Amino acid sequence: MQTAVRPSELQELAKFLQERLQAELAGEVRLQVRCMLQNDVLLVLAQHSQSVAPEAQPIFRVLQQTIQEAQPEFTEKVRLYLRAVGQKQPRAMQDFIIEKSTAWLNNADLNDNDDDDFDDLFRWLGKASDPTEETEEIEQENDSNFLFFTLKIEEQKPDESTSLNNLVAESETESDSMADLSLEEPPTQSLPDPEQIYEAPITPESRGNPQTERKEILLSPKFVIAAATVTVVAFLSSLYAFSRPCVIGSCPQIKTAKQLGQEANQTIKKAKSIQDLERSQQKLATATQLLGSIPPWSSYYGEAQKFLPYYQNQANAIDPVLMAMKKADEAAENSQNYPHSTQEWQEINSLWKQSVALLKQVPKTSPVYAMAQKKLLTYRNNSGEINQRINLEETTENKIVAAKQAAQTAELRQVSAKSLENWQEVESIWEKAIATLSSIPKTVTAHEEAQELLDNYQTKLATVRDRRNQEQISANIYNQSLTLASLAQNQEQRNQLSDAVSSWRRALTYAQQVPKGTFYYTIAQPLIDSYSSSLNQAQDRLKVALVWQKANTDLNRVCNVSPKICDHIVTRQGIKVYLTPTYVNSVRRTAMSAGINGDANTLAGVDDHLKTLQSALEAISENSVLPLEIYDHTRALIGKYTPKPS
Repeated sequence: MQTAVRPSELQELAKFLQERLQAELAGEVRLQVRCMLQNDVLLVLAQHSQSVAPEAQPIFRVLQQTIQEAQPEFTEKVRLYLRAVGQKQPRAMQDFIIEKSTAWLNNADLNDNDDDDFDDLFRWLGKASDPTEETEEIEQENDSNFLFFTLKIEEQKPDESTSLNNLVAESETESDSMADLSLEEPPTQSLPDPEQIYEAPITPESRGNPQTERKEILLSPKFVIAAATVTVVAFLSSLYAFSRPCVIGSCPQIKTAKQLGQEANQTIKKAKSIQDLERSQQKLATATQLLGSIPPWSSYYGEAQKFLPYYQNQANAIDPVLMAMKKADEAAENSQNYPHSTQEWQEINSLWKQSVALLKQVPKTSPVYAMAQKKLLTYRNNSGEINQRINLEETTENKIVAAKQAAQTAELRQVSAKSLENWQEVESIWEKAIATLSSIPKTVTAHEEAQELLDNYQTKLATVRDRRNQEQISANIYNQSLTLASLAQNQEQRNQLSDAVSSWRRALTYAQQVPKGTFYYTIAQPLIDSYSSSLNQAQDRLKVALVWQKANTDLNRVCNVSPKICDHIVTRQGIKVYLTPTYVNSVRRTAMSAGINGDANTLAGVDDHLKTLQSALEAISENSVLPLEIYDHTRALIGKYTPKPS
């Protein structure tokens, strides 16, 4: 069953589709749009010039989206065609079903029953009812005026820059009828001849009417031109006025605008990305454009003006949030691939601060207020993190400067360093410089410079440590030699001559082992001579002491018999032996008794004993190389012996 629809609605829809195509395609190609309803299927024809061949899919996408938004009440099935002007067969075709929105379903029972008095104004479809005689007469007059206007235009020089006018002119000479388009699939062979453009019939009565000819003769050419011009202008003005949206019949623009506004609000509530806000803003802009296209002479103008500022304010309210999100995206993008310099971080932080400032402008009444507050918290935190990055960069730069200054100080002191304490101080300065550089993280721009300085400073620190170790060894050896020398002196004082000799010998060895080129090497050289002399003296004393010790031992063996023969003293000057009174008295009694008794053997035995004692004491003197003096029990010298020199 064919659904009743006024040609004005189809013309409004075609005009709306054509405007959307030109807006969406940004003037890439000029298109004419025609609409026709056939068997409850909306046929939409988009025609382009023969000199171009645009892609079908972008055109079909815009057409489908726009028809879907318009929600026409007279059909649900749509077939789209694309063809060149003058061609019978379309280049492309696409079918789809209009998905009815909730708002359309709620208003489905509000059918429009406006008057159809202006159906005969839109006869380009060729489907209007037969005109009455009066209407036919007016139509013939308008056709003649339109023909005259067309001829006047053709006499002018064509404008090459207006391709749409060329397309219109081309369509007037070629077939642009939709009669060739059917609901069947397009045939592979040529279609029948296109429907001819309607022309007002010329009857024999009008051609041979004397009265008509007489009137034409009476009218002057200027009057005819003026009258024709006024008629054309009046006709076109009335045609333009009635062709504006929502002037005749229902007003789908308002319904579509409301639907777009509702969809935009829903998208805003769930918006998470820039694309969501842009889609919402685009829908609000489309709604505003639809409402703004309704002229003041339309009965829907008041209602349109009621919603128009609301949608405009909503669209404007999105701007600061959208701009803030774009700046935030730019800041996030610029933050990638760090490290960045302090200036770069400051520029990035400036974007975050600008985003925060924009979001602060969003009032509580704005539909994007909740989203703005959430983003505001995030952007503030991001700005705080960038501030930390800036502080870290600045701190790192200060560390680099401090490390370089420490290195300069270390190098200056290294030149004059001599003692172990000097080298320890230089080593400590290098270690502090290296520790400062080691604390610089990889996330800062100075990390690479810090690594280069680290390599250089660690090499220099290794050299200083070697020298410090050498000085440490030198100091230890030197101090050890001093300690052993002091011990040897103490041992000599305690007459521990053997231990003293050993200590002097070790002290001398340590003094000789002080590394050459170190601070203590020069200091240790005088100690070598001193320790050598002390060692020799100690050895001499030890030698004498050993002699004395042996002499004492031998003397003890000779003297300490029963009865005790003698006492003795061993000194550097010699050996002194003191015969005991007991021994002297014993020898004397034995000799006197043997003399009285004439005991020659006993006397000879006493004499041999005295000679043996004398020989033993002389041998001790020889071995010790000390002169011998023998005293009787009265401490009177009774004998001397001087050893031969060795």
